[in-house]
Amino acid sequence: MTGPVYLISGANRGIGLALVQEIARKHPDAIVYAGTRNPSTSKDLNDFAAGSSGKVRPVKLVSSDVENNKTVAEQIEKEVGHIDTVIPNAAIADFVGPVIDTPAEEVRRHYEVNFVGTLILFQATYKLLKASQKPKFVPISAGGASSKYAGLTVAIMAYLSSKVALNYLARKIHVENEWLVSFPLAPGVVVTDMLAGVIAADNTGAVANLNDMQGMSPEESAKRVMSIIDGATREKEGGEFWDVDGSKLPW
Repeated sequence: MTGPVYLISGANRGIGLALVQEIARKHPDAIVYAGTRNPSTSKDLNDFAAGSSGKVRPVKLVSSDVENNKTVAEQIEKEVGHIDTVIPNAAIADFVGPVIDTPAEEVRRHYEVNFVGTLILFQATYKLLKASQKPKFVPISAGGASSKYAGLTVAIMAYLSSKVALNYLARKIHVENEWLVSFPLAPGVVVTDMLAGVIAADNTGAVANLNDMQGMSPEESAKRVMSIIDGATREKEGGEFWDVDGSKLPW
């Protein structure tokens, strides 16, 4: 009999890779399907998986690709029959600029990966989650997608607005599926390649200041994230927007 089964998207680096490693550390009997767009080039993930005795299983998972997501779900169904926890983590945040300078195509691109990709992943894994005794679907959001931080001058509207949409999606999934634990979770300000790219493109200094004040390592964030997810219940966390520090965020 297998231990808990997890599926994580965007698992090749940053928070995603740290989540894979934290789950393997915390649950030695768990099976972790680690989704990445290009498994053949994901050296850090592959190296970690090689030492996991088959527990960590890299899979090609492309955000918003319907057929690819279905193929991954079919593989998991064949191998283990269910998924206990899906963590949609794959995201992009690679356009920085004020609203007036943000091209519509950049907004569409961010929504396609960050929002539509999460919708497609839920639809692909729905049957596998229903086969679990304790199913959870917990998208990784962003604190900046909360109205609490609406006054921040960080010019990443394309990214954060897509996370606002993701929050609504997680809430609707909660409302429409009484058998499931679903909620969006903000991982904190995490020192990753994504954050470094945003800092480099931000000429206001706002993101760098935020990083200096609050930045944590992917490993620290992953520990906090998994502590919340593993202990989450529908009655307490379900349908709400949570910060990695354990506080509830306003929509």
